[in-house]
Amino acid sequence: MTVNCMGPFLLTNLLLDELKATGTKESPSRIVNVSSGLTIMVKQDSSKPPFYIDDLMLTEQGHYVSGMQSYRNSKLALNLWSNEMAKQLEGSHVIINTVCPGFIPSTSLARDNVTSLFGSIMMYVLDSFIGRLFVKSSPVSEGRRRIVSMCVDEETKTCGLFYHRSKPTPEAAEVLNSDHKEKIWALCVKYSGL
Repeated sequence: MTVNCMGPFLLTNLLLDELKATGTKESPSRIVNVSSGLTIMVKQDSSKPPFYIDDLMLTEQGHYVSGMQSYRNSKLALNLWSNEMAKQLEGSHVIINTVCPGFIPSTSLARDNVTSLFGSIMMYVLDSFIGRLFVKSSPVSEGRRRIVSMCVDEETKTCGLFYHRSKPTPEAAEVLNSDHKEKIWALCVKYSGL
């Protein structure tokens, strides 16, 4: 939660005055947060554990299921405060969006969650042409291109959207929940010391 949500929140807020001062209508300042496609899977897969807004660190008994759940929750929290900040930035020349660069099996996040020989073989296959064809995995270079294009593409003037593989994608219900946005914002302010 600290690395994926609180750190970006603090850094963004520390830079916000400068971003507001340098953005123009023609060339707005940009905040691009790197998120995950796992956040949109929450609404599509009811077998996934829920998002515990009152237990973000998953410390209550029965809430913690896996490292991937913790990762997904931290990225949901990132999307929540990003969406809330977009609302607060209306009328300024600063835009904020979140982007998922796609499933990239060659990253340490994917590799470090593999605990068996079979899993290692599957990661190798997913990172190959077969994975790109059938699972739509991406090489690191493609993920990097998607992130950089969000930062520099002059055509992107939207604010508060979630982009999955460079396409605007509907957010999970949790991110659209106003109470969740306000609660995450308050928690981020509290824990970042702002």
